[in-house]
This record gives sequence, structure tokens and C-alpha cells, in this order.
Amino acid sequence: FFFFLMIRRPPRSTHCISSAASDVYKRQLKKLNLGYNKADYRGTRTIFEALKANSTLVKVKLENCTMGNVKLIAEVIKINKVLRVLRISENEFGVDGVRLISQSLKNNKTLEELWLCSVRMQNEGARLLSDSLKVNKSLTELHIGVNEISLPGIRAISEALRANTSLKSLSMERNRIGVAGARAIGEMLKVNRALERLDLAWSGIGEVGMEIVRKVVRMNKRVKELRMVECKDAMILPCSVVIM
Repeated sequence: FFFFLMIRRPPRSTHCISSAASDVYKRQLKKLNLGYNKADYRGTRTIFEALKANSTLVKVKLENCTMGNVKLIAEVIKINKVLRVLRISENEFGVDGVRLISQSLKNNKTLEELWLCSVRMQNEGARLLSDSLKVNKSLTELHIGVNEISLPGIRAISEALRANTSLKSLSMERNRIGVAGARAIGEMLKVNRALERLDLAWSGIGEVGMEIVRKVVRMNKRVKELRMVECKDAMILPCSVVIM
């Protein structure tokens, strides 16, 4: 039998985290949710040390845990051989943290879904992540929304995905894509044959950018879901939503 452990917004105590770590060590847990617990470095270290030795957990959620050392996460990605889903959004790793995670992803062969929204990735982090996407063959779903990524980062990700054959779902909502970024994405979609879902909502691509991407998607015929939401003037005009 497998168990599911979820600890949602508990009292901020080391006992709670230690108890969860003990469960990771002893039980045959399949899913672990410790998101929004504001765990400190000591608490998250306990959890990740347990994850290194765990052989049953396939899904871990640790959003907004104010982790003090991203090296712990990178080590788990590198060592753990069963983890399939890792959700670590809203932890401000910055570029240095994304660099460590990207390096580990290059050798990972099991992780399928990764959430890195709102981690202060920026363009340099996107470039580092794109290097991983060129060689990683296991990731099928990637979320990198709300990361201050603009044209240089979008171009790097798009270039990596021209040859990527495994990623099926990509969410880049609320970045600074713009019309030029939409063109880069459109050029990528002309040759990419893996993506089935793409989210570009609230990324400043405007009606021109939306039409560029929409036109390529019609020819691509593989993308099943395209999400684009933009407003000319949010105070006056209604937003336009396109889902394909």
C-alpha cells in the first residue's frame, strides 16, 4: 500500500517537519505536500536528506517554503531515481539556484514535471535552463511563469525546444515575452513536433503576437491547447481569450 501525506499550513514548528521527514524515511509514501509551510533551512534540509534515500515518493510539493539552500534540491534531482513531479515554485532561488537545478537536470532521467514559477529566474536563468532542455529527455511538463523573462531568455528557451522531443507542456505566463518573443516562439513551433500545450497568458504579446503564434499553431497541428490572454487596456476594454 502507498500513503499520501499532506501537511497544509501547520504551526511553524520543527516537530512538524521532523515528523514529515520520519514518514518519508519509514512509510511507503507516494505523495508529499509541504507547500506554504515557511520551513527554514534546517527543516527543508531534513526533508531533502530523507528524499535522497527514499525509493517510493513520486510527487513532492514544496511551494513557498523559503528554502535556505537550493543545493539540497539540486542534490535530490541528481540522486533520486523515482521522483516524477517536483513543485518548488515561489521559492526565490534566483539565477544561482536555477544554475544548480539546471546542472542536475542534465543527468536526470526520471523527473517528468517541474514547477519553477516565481523563482526570480530572469534571462540568465532561462538561458541556463535552456541548456538542460537540449539534453534532458525525461521532462514532459515545465512551468516557468512569473520569472521576469524577456526576449533574450525567450529566444534561448525557443532555440532549445527546436530540437527537444520530450517536452509536451510549457507554461510561460506573466513573463515579458512581447511581439519579438512571440515571433521566436512561432519559429520554434514550425519545427517542434512535441509540444501539445502552451501557455503565454499575460506576457505582453498583444494582438500582433497572438496572431503570429495562432497562425503557426494552425499549421503545426500538434498543439492541442494554446492559452493567450491579453488586454489593450484592462480598465476599459475586455480581455480577449484564445484557447485551442
